[in-house]
Amino acid sequence: MKSLAFVLLLFFNLSGINSQQEAFECTPQVARMQALTFCQFVNQSAADKDVSRVKVIPTMFQGQYLQSSSVTAVQFAACNFDHIPAVIYKNFGPIRWIRVHYSTLKSINSDDFKSATDLKKIEITDTKIAKISAKAFSSAKNLEELSITGSEIGSFSPDAFDDLENLKTVNLKGNKYSQGAPTFNNPVVNVIFS
Repeated sequence: MKSLAFVLLLFFNLSGINSQQEAFECTPQVARMQALTFCQFVNQSAADKDVSRVKVIPTMFQGQYLQSSSVTAVQFAACNFDHIPAVIYKNFGPIRWIRVHYSTLKSINSDDFKSATDLKKIEITDTKIAKISAKAFSSAKNLEELSITGSEIGSFSPDAFDDLENLKTVNLKGNKYSQGAPTFNNPVVNVIFS
């Protein structure tokens, strides 16, 4: 029996079949204008990568290594995944900004921002979002700016934007709503639809 297990293990290793997927990879960078250190994920797929792990590739900036704990913003560009990976809140410093563009993001659920207590800005552009769930952003208590543009939003839960007392601006330009545009209970919010 031990020899059969050894033969199978050898076969999988030689044939390149690996049961362990690689982690999402990013290299920290500095955005001086916004005073942010961000990690950018480009052309990565949840089908090929383990979305529960992040591999940060070390880099130098002005003589200092940028570490995962210094990352305060995350950007997903041309990525293939259904929802925002929760691992970003575990591996980085307090995330203040999330940007998703040209990706296959399909929905926004309440779990996507469950640990996003320091989040100030969300920017989502040109995605395939079909649904924004109930209380989708309620854990992001410090959210000030929300921009979801150029997407095909099918439906908003009526309370998707509840509990956001610090929200100042919502930009929903260029969306195709199949079930009508959302409503906002907070009169302070500046909402842009077109």
